[in-house]
Amino acid sequence: MEIKTMKEKKLAVIFPGIGYTADKPLLYYSRKIAALHGYDEKIMAYTGFPPKIKGDRARMEQSFRIALEQSLEMLKDVDFSEYEDVLFIGKSIGTIVAAKIASESSAKDKIRQILYTPLEDTFLFPIEKAIAFTGDDDPWVGREKSRIFGLCEERKIPCSLIPYANHSLESKDPFADMKELYRIMKETERFISDMATVFENKEKKQGEYTLEDYLALPDERRVELIDGVIYDMSAPTGYHQLIAGRLYTMLFQWINGKEGKCMPFMSPVDVQLDCDNKTIVQPDVLILCDKSKYTPERIVGAPDFVAEVLSKSTKRKDIFIKLNKYKNAGVREYWIIDPDRKTVMVWHFEKDDNIALYSFRDRIPVGIYDGELVIDFAEIDDMVAPWM
Repeated sequence: MEIKTMKEKKLAVIFPGIGYTADKPLLYYSRKIAALHGYDEKIMAYTGFPPKIKGDRARMEQSFRIALEQSLEMLKDVDFSEYEDVLFIGKSIGTIVAAKIASESSAKDKIRQILYTPLEDTFLFPIEKAIAFTGDDDPWVGREKSRIFGLCEERKIPCSLIPYANHSLESKDPFADMKELYRIMKETERFISDMATVFENKEKKQGEYTLEDYLALPDERRVELIDGVIYDMSAPTGYHQLIAGRLYTMLFQWINGKEGKCMPFMSPVDVQLDCDNKTIVQPDVLILCDKSKYTPERIVGAPDFVAEVLSKSTKRKDIFIKLNKYKNAGVREYWIIDPDRKTVMVWHFEKDDNIALYSFRDRIPVGIYDGELVIDFAEIDDMVAPWM
């Protein structure tokens, strides 16, 4: 009979949602991954929920109390201090129960959490070592679809915002769902295994990560490092890439035709924005005029021009966080291209903080060339529109 020592003992506690049981995809596959990594398993099960819970605050609180009480009863004989590592894997209301129990556990320093479609109340409790996944079309979140993503950012919790996904992290496209589920499970596996994740160094928290941690990540994992915080990046859509690619081509052709000294680049290219070891970004399109900032590994310092094409998972970061980072680092001009609204917002940081707003049918002057270079965005729109 095999006896596990304390160092070898690991436990995964599963906190299902209301109606989303432990045999449904997110929890089923995360359980299998945990088992592959040697975790024992304990599944919470709840009964007695009131009907019609969604949107009813009183019934939601009642359901939380029921799930919490029943979970505590099932865990009453479990001593988390006996385990080297404890995973709380929660879905929906289960993430609230997990966060509550973790916050009050004497072994809370050992508990890491995976939050599938967390709710706002999940963040009423202190959460540190966690990773989250939320959909941008989740009816349980409310009108402000990016609310959960914002709450994760405030608490420095890595969060993937899944485009077009509902409360089950599914959309109307089953093939896209399978691809997204695979990506979610790969992120889950990295977190569970503690291999090449932002938690590999358990002494560090979000806000403390450096260039060294960033470079230690596998090449296939797309992230940005901003002020010591790791932000996961979903793969860009084809429409996103068509816009960025066409803009890059137009910039390159004009600059090359003028035998200009500047050089345009297209993602992925690392930009060590502040010349320190706390921020590495990957702008969709950039122009660099100071060749001394270029190295074979990355660009060190602020580019002259940056354009970001918004996606649902990066919108909040591009509009708020990166806008201020680019301005303060010395970027001269910043474009935010919004494919959903078909608008381009332009900031000329050298001149003022005013925003120039253009449509996808406008001719847009590039400020760093004093308007000599003009991008006919209708040309881009006409080219990519059939591919939407």
